[in-house]
Amino acid sequence: MSDNRAIDLTSGNINRNLVRLSLPIMLSNFMQMFYNLTDAFWLGKLGENAKAAVSVAGITFPIIFFLASFGTGFVVAGTAIVSRYKGSNQPEKIKKTVGQYVIILILFSALYLSLSMIFLRDILTLLKVPPEIFFMANGYMRIILIGAVFMFTFHFYQSIAHGLGDTISPMIVQIIAVSLNVILDPLLIFGVGFFPRLETIGAAYATLLSRLVAAVLALIFMYRRFPRFVPEWKELIPDWHYLKII
Repeated sequence: MSDNRAIDLTSGNINRNLVRLSLPIMLSNFMQMFYNLTDAFWLGKLGENAKAAVSVAGITFPIIFFLASFGTGFVVAGTAIVSRYKGSNQPEKIKKTVGQYVIILILFSALYLSLSMIFLRDILTLLKVPPEIFFMANGYMRIILIGAVFMFTFHFYQSIAHGLGDTISPMIVQIIAVSLNVILDPLLIFGVGFFPRLETIGAAYATLLSRLVAAVLALIFMYRRFPRFVPEWKELIPDWHYLKII
């Protein structure tokens, strides 16, 4: 499978091309909201622990939304740069950009994860999380924050694919991941079948596993749809010119 299925925005009807390009992006972004909505829905059915569990999900939403904004920024940057090089027919620069993007992804993820884990309790204190749910929120957030690293991996693929005119495969990955989260949430929250009853932490693990699957699928799609843009070792050597542009 190659990148010849991507939308060519330089030919054909402009309005039709824009609709074909934008609708999958809109749906993908809409599906992103289902992670927290699904958690809140199932946690609200925990009986006497429901109020505390929903409060935890509600507290974490703005934190994750704030962190996701950085991933969105990388998406915009990657899409703009890749699409520019694609439009000017410079595939070697696309491959170089992807390689430098990988460097940024690794460094940012390491920095983000280490700082968030170190200062998580301070952040929750700053948000005035009630003492009765502080421990629960801290455990929930630590798992969610690990999952955010896989979210950034998906954003990496999404930006490259969008820049090359492919908005369909990122949408497919997002739908699969969100659907998996919808299935895993009740199984891990309530302990259905052989699954353990983890309640609030179960919702966090469901999100973590779903984001992990999204990251793996994103990398598989990258190798299958755009094999000629998969960076080699020489593209993974830091190049300050490209890093500055990104």
